[in-house]
Amino acid sequence: MRITTRQYRDGSVEDSDFPLADLSERLKDDTVTIWVDLDDVDSVILDEIAEELHLHPLAVEDVLSFKERAKMVRYPTHLFLTLYAVRAPETDTSHMERREISVFVTHNAVVTVRRGGAFDIDRARTSWEAQSSLLAEGVVSILWAIIDLPVDSHFDAIQTLDERLSELEEELFDDTSADDSIRHNAYRLHKHVLTLHRLALPTREIVTAILNRSQPPLPAVIIPYFQDVYDHTLRVTDWSDTLRDLVSTVIDTNLSI
Repeated sequence: MRITTRQYRDGSVEDSDFPLADLSERLKDDTVTIWVDLDDVDSVILDEIAEELHLHPLAVEDVLSFKERAKMVRYPTHLFLTLYAVRAPETDTSHMERREISVFVTHNAVVTVRRGGAFDIDRARTSWEAQSSLLAEGVVSILWAIIDLPVDSHFDAIQTLDERLSELEEELFDDTSADDSIRHNAYRLHKHVLTLHRLALPTREIVTAILNRSQPPLPAVIIPYFQDVYDHTLRVTDWSDTLRDLVSTVIDTNLSI
């Protein structure tokens, strides 16, 4: 298991790879932002971090269990989020790949926990460290980059599923295509679209809550970035609704033929 620690000040990296035991002392300085990343779930280390940051036991319990719904919960001392990046199936018989990340956000610290290290946190880190003016605003910039990554993956997945639907529609009126194959592939596609929709819809609700109900309110400089993420979540959920209806039409048409 790998633990990453970084300390930021004024939008730049000030220190890294410091021990977890230093957390509470470092966080006494309100001018710094701390990021801690665990590339897997470990109850002992989580308990240590929870004690240092006064994390709610229900949030820690959520990290240790596997949840399939993205969500955000407000606790007295922190926010807790569960998010899922996805990847569309490479074949008609494979499953939608989900990559979970749990996020704790205090007033000047962010803790990320990735199940099995599958979530590409380095890509998100590159995003927030490349925006020094945003990073200077504190934890909200890190939260934006983390949420943006799964939302981008949802958009990529829905594009891939839309392409699969176009292929199915062509097969539907192809005399050489087997009816059973079309029907089976359509049912699988329908399932993939539903899975993506169940992950994308609560993600949209999370972004809406951050934009409209953050306390204190978001800094003006970060609002356009969250608005851009929201626009993407809106497109994914609307697109998945449309795809779900179109796949159902393919199934009905195939049965009628």
